[in-house]
Amino acid sequence: MSVTYDVFRGSSEGKIVADKVTRTLEQNEVYIETTVSGLCGTDEHYLKSGQVLGHEGVGIVKALGPGVASVKVGDRVGFGYTHSICAACNNCATGKILTFEDILVWVSNTVSGWDQYCQERKQYGFTDFDNGTFSSGAVWDANCVFPLPAELDSVAAAPLMCAGATVWTVLTRFGIEAGDRVGIMGVGGLGHIAIKLAAALGYHVVVLSSSESKRQEATEYGASEYHVFRSGEKPKDLKPLKHLLLCGSGGLDYQSYVACQLTNDHS
Repeated sequence: MSVTYDVFRGSSEGKIVADKVTRTLEQNEVYIETTVSGLCGTDEHYLKSGQVLGHEGVGIVKALGPGVASVKVGDRVGFGYTHSICAACNNCATGKILTFEDILVWVSNTVSGWDQYCQERKQYGFTDFDNGTFSSGAVWDANCVFPLPAELDSVAAAPLMCAGATVWTVLTRFGIEAGDRVGIMGVGGLGHIAIKLAAALGYHVVVLSSSESKRQEATEYGASEYHVFRSGEKPKDLKPLKHLLLCGSGGLDYQSYVACQLTNDHS
């Protein structure tokens, strides 16, 4: 079965240009009608390329290729940075039908659980340049699309396909426990999601920001503490942190942030 859909690509001039793509659905591929796309800072890196942009998508499954069993036509799904996996190597899934929770950890609930490191993966910016979420539709590996719960709004779900998955992985894979002092530097695209998720997980969320302007916002998201933190300075009332997520821009003074953390702590 062939499908044709509108896409929006980057260009050498840095302008977004419209195009059309026709694809034949191969084994375990689905055609998704895109309804919502997030906009990530990574998209800017490819603005001067010829690839289709976007990697935070939500849409409706409209057609199935051969062998698809994990989703059906009419399902509302999320799709993101990884376009396809082999589903056979040590880092891949082992046949379990994926859920929305799986995308948040970028895993497939397998022994290894790291299918984003599939040896045959196709990912945004590296291959499959005719597919992205800046589009009216996309063809994706069914292993890499995720049915969304009805109570989750599509606009809210789209950024979780990249930004949400990024911080959720850190918050859930490295031994953080309820009540731990978790520092989150920055209240931007990653930071505000990290604050919300960390608070929901029961962590003691300590936000570090370069200005006072985002205190109320961070508190509303679930921060227990808020400290204005500038390079080379350490707030006098900041107690040591057990974990720290750096969610700000580049050019960080890492030495200052390391000084805020507990060392040799085994509690």
